[in-house]
Amino acid sequence: MPLREAGVATLRTSDRGRAVFALRGFQPGEVVEASPVLSFPASQGETFEATVLRHHPYRWVDGPPVGDGPALNHWSLAGRENGAIVLGLGTFINHSFQPNCEYRRNFADQRLDFVAIEPIVRGDEVTVNYNGSPTNDAPIWFPITTDPPTGSPALVGTRLVRVVVAPAAGRGRCVFAAGDIRVGDVIERAPVIVLPKPDHDRLNAQTSLADYCFPWDRHDDSGALVLGYGSIYTRSHDPNTDYVRDLDAEEVVFFALRDIAEGEEIRLSCYRVSRPGEDNSPRTV
Repeated sequence: MPLREAGVATLRTSDRGRAVFALRGFQPGEVVEASPVLSFPASQGETFEATVLRHHPYRWVDGPPVGDGPALNHWSLAGRENGAIVLGLGTFINHSFQPNCEYRRNFADQRLDFVAIEPIVRGDEVTVNYNGSPTNDAPIWFPITTDPPTGSPALVGTRLVRVVVAPAAGRGRCVFAAGDIRVGDVIERAPVIVLPKPDHDRLNAQTSLADYCFPWDRHDDSGALVLGYGSIYTRSHDPNTDYVRDLDAEEVVFFALRDIAEGEEIRLSCYRVSRPGEDNSPRTV
């Protein structure tokens, strides 16, 4: 079965780090990005606040925030309630006071959907109002910029969507091949947030991310939160997938160890992510 082309991609900008750009057009009401989430309880809030992830979570509650503050929806501004780390590419969708998307929480499927609220054309940066409003509002701490995006989707070749997230009986969410994948094919280039060793140790010891963080650079014992779908690949004693780290690009490159048929579950080795003393240098796959 032919694989479909991706609708969005992360690109680096010269002034704002990584951002998400449209690789095709979207009409109002279309889902631009459907991002699985890793939810965590309010009791872990202080731990997240003390790490590089402090500004990344979204609120993961239905209703207005607690306390007397403004009715904000982005977790870092709303008081310490239940939160969620957003996988897929959602974490890299930047804030704007004139957004072209809004986000909608899907509690049943543990997913945050970014939905177009105006026409989006190829090359547009995908933006959302972190405060949950589709309209202009008062600035809090977000910088206001009128600079055009500096990434270029023209630099991104055809990017195929090789995996889909779906429930597996009795095991929650799993990741499956969206079409036939050949041995050696790159399944996904998943961007990461690098976690300095103190943050990596703290998150592993005190939060529900312990089962999801990867080791990163053996030279400084840093870790990484792997976005895309890499964090929720199944661990197995019969893996069909392996990965290498691209330290410069801050991406994990997952590739097929053998031919994988459409609908087959993507599986990593149970031992792969914690192999001691391994060489982290990237290689071509």
